[in-house]
Amino acid sequence: MPRYYLTRKHLLAVIVTATVSLTGCALYQGYNDAHLRRETRHTEEAIKQSPVLQELEHLCTKEMPLLAGDVLLYKRMGTHDTYLDYGYHSKAEYQTVKSFYVNYFAQQPGWQLTYQKDSGWGPRHLEFRKDAYKVTIYYGAMGKELTYATSCWKLPASHDGK
Repeated sequence: MPRYYLTRKHLLAVIVTATVSLTGCALYQGYNDAHLRRETRHTEEAIKQSPVLQELEHLCTKEMPLLAGDVLLYKRMGTHDTYLDYGYHSKAEYQTVKSFYVNYFAQQPGWQLTYQKDSGWGPRHLEFRKDAYKVTIYYGAMGKELTYATSCWKLPASHDGK
């Protein structure tokens, strides 16, 4: 049976490849963090100019509560639709996040749970609707620090039955 030995040349190649890979990951994370900070600033400026985005900001950050200890990672707006996304880091498991928001929306007049995905490929999520508004909570499969995200939508009039 042949034996394989790792020569110094091969060992050096492995070390260089690993170093470049890890450096690339760190650089990408730095780029991603900077990109999210720029996107958040851009979104905050757009909110100041748009009554509809101000309405959604109020819904997603003033009306809807957060779990204790959740940390906002980013805020961004949709380009073709009227919605805002908020990404959070949380120590809470999916069942805790799910129960928290299902209970919250059940106590709010007019809000209904219209969709839930608890398994399968991709992030789990919940969707709630009331009149011309939709709130979606996405959990998991979104990145190392990003635990869950909320999306608040203002739907076109055709979606609210008017």
